[in-house]
Amino acid sequence: MKTLNKTVIALALATALPTAALAVDVPLLDVVFNPSAVAGAGLATTGFFFDEIVFSSVNSSTLTLTDADLDGVIGAGQGETFKEAGLIINTNFKLDGLLVAPGTSGTNVSYQMFAVFDPTLIAGTGLSGTAGLFGPTLLALFDSTSAAHIVIDTGALNGVYDPASSFTIGKLTLGAGNCVLTPAIGGTFAEGSCGLSFAFDAGGVTDAGVWTRSGEDLGNLNASVSLNVDVDSITPPLSLVYAGGAGSTQTTSLIHDGSTAFAVAVPEPASLALLGIGLLGMGGLMRRRHAA
Repeated sequence: MKTLNKTVIALALATALPTAALAVDVPLLDVVFNPSAVAGAGLATTGFFFDEIVFSSVNSSTLTLTDADLDGVIGAGQGETFKEAGLIINTNFKLDGLLVAPGTSGTNVSYQMFAVFDPTLIAGTGLSGTAGLFGPTLLALFDSTSAAHIVIDTGALNGVYDPASSFTIGKLTLGAGNCVLTPAIGGTFAEGSCGLSFAFDAGGVTDAGVWTRSGEDLGNLNASVSLNVDVDSITPPLSLVYAGGAGSTQTTSLIHDGSTAFAVAVPEPASLALLGIGLLGMGGLMRRRHAA
């Protein structure tokens, strides 16, 4: 019977659903973060509820923009490539729009937490992609190899990442994302905003019970992480013209802040309706076959 049900569902999906996206990301409310579940960290902080993390850069990240199309300028289309590496530290957790007290969360009291996207610090991390003009703005599109680690650092609470006292508690792999940098006077780009969505993997890189919702580990929920990021400063600003000429690079420092929340993909309402119609049709077909 179970095999038959699976077959019916598979056929319904194949015949009734469109080829467009079948799911949408829905925020996960009341997630529990439990630092004491990180093996080896020795933290006594108990778990607490949150639905948003507010973060800011500790240090500037480094962005390198390369003239990949060899014309010496930032032109229309994705003719430039970029790489970004750095650190972001969370400053606060929020629940229902209110800050979770440091005494409850333990943030910057008993530990600090970083998002590391620097391959010199953790292999396999880093952000990269292509960029080019989209109208008057500079549009950066991230590629699928972009990744970061979330780490908890129990060493000196000084905003400095120390691998000797840090534990990876989540791995982020980019699902989709872009940044839009707005032009300033003189045709340079000095600020912007980003919307990024990362797949979240807890199962292979951390201990059970660190991230949960309703008692279930987030790694089992196929959770993702959505980020809304402001680029507060770009120093020096990126220029439309490469000072070094064709094929050269521009290197600058970025300061970010923003917020992030866990989400999980669920079927869209329209897809659910189509699925229901498909299942009803298959059910009718099965009844006619039994009657025959």
